[in-house]
Amino acid sequence: ATHSAHVHRYAYTEPGVRHLSTSSPQRRNLQMKDAGATYTLADLVSPHLDAVLSNIASEKKTTDRVRRASAVLNSLNRAWDRLVSDTKVRAAIDYRSWQIKGHVDAWWVAKAASIPWLTSASGAATAPDHLRIRTAATEAFFGANHAGYLNGQLDNVAYQEVLTTLGVAGDPRPDQLLDKLRAIRDEYPNDATATADHAAPLYRALATQLSGRGSSRRPGQLTLSALRSEFGKGEGLIATNVGWRRPSVVRSGRAVFGPMLPFVPAID
Repeated sequence: ATHSAHVHRYAYTEPGVRHLSTSSPQRRNLQMKDAGATYTLADLVSPHLDAVLSNIASEKKTTDRVRRASAVLNSLNRAWDRLVSDTKVRAAIDYRSWQIKGHVDAWWVAKAASIPWLTSASGAATAPDHLRIRTAATEAFFGANHAGYLNGQLDNVAYQEVLTTLGVAGDPRPDQLLDKLRAIRDEYPNDATATADHAAPLYRALATQLSGRGSSRRPGQLTLSALRSEFGKGEGLIATNVGWRRPSVVRSGRAVFGPMLPFVPAID
């Protein structure tokens, strides 16, 4: 439904909903601030969905909350072809006419992302935009704290697009993983044991994001040549037995020569 707080600022144009309207979800406010916008145009709400999600959020029994949330995700997924076009709205500033600044989540999406109706891996009721999917990459980057991950019973590949739209985060981007490696290199420049322990899960995470030869490439994936290029800059990003090195100077296999030659770390 169209938001009831819309105002007609200009003739023959869509109505707008102000940036700081009453009960505006924090997610919406932040997205509009980032866009430099003061209004969303033809914004959409879903009071019935809000009521259902709020009721689920009040469910004390974890199993019942998970079961009901799964039913909502299933319903949204079945209707997603019809709903997906209404998940984003235009954001604008009001200067003589609407000046479009980009797109943000529709009100109903931002609201659904902000209500603690999902369940974390620790069993707590948690808002979607405070959760992420547990993968090798997310654990390597964000750690293993159960409170930050979606409950495994809700982690269904069929719901992936719905969960992503509602704010549940996925893998860190390859550039974030590379930045983390650089930070580890700076923190442990001469401690081979510490660097190996900290770098190993990041290497595993990067490996999962490599696009294979002949396979279709997903947005954000790295090619092997691009990864070699990043690893070869400066001091290098390979945590060897003798410090950080570039791919061109390291050897594979066991470090049979001890500290005399750099060898790539053994990653399970």
